[in-house]
Amino acid sequence: MRQFDFWPIIPGNKIQHSAFPLILANSLPVFGVLFWHWQIINLLFLYWLESGVIAFFNVLKMFSVPNSQSSGAPWPLFLIGKLFISTFFVLHFGVFMAAHGIFLLLIANNFSDLNFAIIGPLMTTATPGLITIFLSHGYSFVANFLIGGERKTADLGELIFQPYNRVIIMQLTIIFGAFATMLFGQQIIITQIFIGLK
Repeated sequence: MRQFDFWPIIPGNKIQHSAFPLILANSLPVFGVLFWHWQIINLLFLYWLESGVIAFFNVLKMFSVPNSQSSGAPWPLFLIGKLFISTFFVLHFGVFMAAHGIFLLLIANNFSDLNFAIIGPLMTTATPGLITIFLSHGYSFVANFLIGGERKTADLGELIFQPYNRVIIMQLTIIFGAFATMLFGQQIIITQIFIGLK
C-alpha cells in the first residue's frame, strides 16, 4: 500500500495521512459521552452505521478496479463480473447488517420488543458522527485507493471479503463492551476502549 510522504503540518512524516481524519472522526463519540449525554446504544448505533459506510466505499472500490487486474477478460465481461460480485456483496453484507440492526433494536428496547420508532431519535443523535465518519472514509478512498494507487493492485476476490475482518472485530468488541457497560458502568472508559481498538 502506497503511503504519502507528506503532511502539511508535519514535514517528512511517514504516517499514512488518512489516519488523521479517521482519528478525528473517532474522537467524536468521546465528546458525545462527555458533553452530549450519549448512552451506550448511541455508540452502538453509530458504529453500526459505520459498517454501512465501509460497505458503500467497498462497492466503489470494486467498480474502481481496472480491467488490467482481471484475467484478460474483455471489459464488458469484466463489468458484468463487477456487477455480479458487488451485488452478491451487498446482499450478503446486507443480511449481516440487518441481523445486527435487529439486535441493536432489542438492546435499545431492553429486549422487550422491536420498537422501530426509536430509530428516528438514534439517527438524529448519530448524524454528526455519521457525517464525520463518511468524510473520513471518503477521504481515505480518494487519497489512498484512487490517487495513492491501491486500485492498481486490488483484487475483486479479496475486496468482497475485505470489510468483514475489520467490521466483525469491531462489532464483537462493541457488543461485549455494551454488556460490560451494563454490568459495571463507567461508560466513558468503555468508549475509550472502543476508539483505541478501532
